[in-house]
Amino acid sequence: MESGDSLFAEKTFGQGFVIECATACDTDWSNLPLRPAYLPLIQQLVTYLASTVYPPRNVSVGDTLAALVPGSLAGQAAILTGPDGRRHELKIIPREQYGLAEFRETDRPGLYAMEVPPSEIIHFVVNPLAAESDLQSVGEDEYRSMGQSFGIAALASGQEYQNLTQQRRFGQEIWKSLLVGVLALVLLEILVQQVFARAGR
Repeated sequence: MESGDSLFAEKTFGQGFVIECATACDTDWSNLPLRPAYLPLIQQLVTYLASTVYPPRNVSVGDTLAALVPGSLAGQAAILTGPDGRRHELKIIPREQYGLAEFRETDRPGLYAMEVPPSEIIHFVVNPLAAESDLQSVGEDEYRSMGQSFGIAALASGQEYQNLTQQRRFGQEIWKSLLVGVLALVLLEILVQQVFARAGR
């Protein structure tokens, strides 16, 4: 606040988080609910608290999906369905007083659904890496390095493509010779028709 006092305080509580507000949520103590920023503020607070579930349900590509379930489920199996529709069986292992189901092969972004006995569905969202949304131009060295990592040739100009095509070409071009041969046959056919035409007169 303008006085330097905290308006919100956050503290962990059990497996979650609690945010305490230093004023009332109605107009009894302040005019905060009447301000245009009030509704977006409440929405952001709710979104923040919902996204701080542990283990997290919103992760990035390459991160591990993990779900804590009742310890009585340890030894049983959970079924995880990826965004490509493939199903994976996950063994629930004991972890302190809980059971833990993990999945590490999150190389595809999208929605993952984990079915835990008896019929609970836990949803996860795997987001693309933020670096993929960087709109800055890639330098030539980084561009070629990325090409090498994927086993492809990174080309910066049309001339480089022509040179690479010529290097990859096997044998030699024969279309010119074939074209000359076809034209010679056409000319020969015309000459033969003229000879037979004169002989028939």
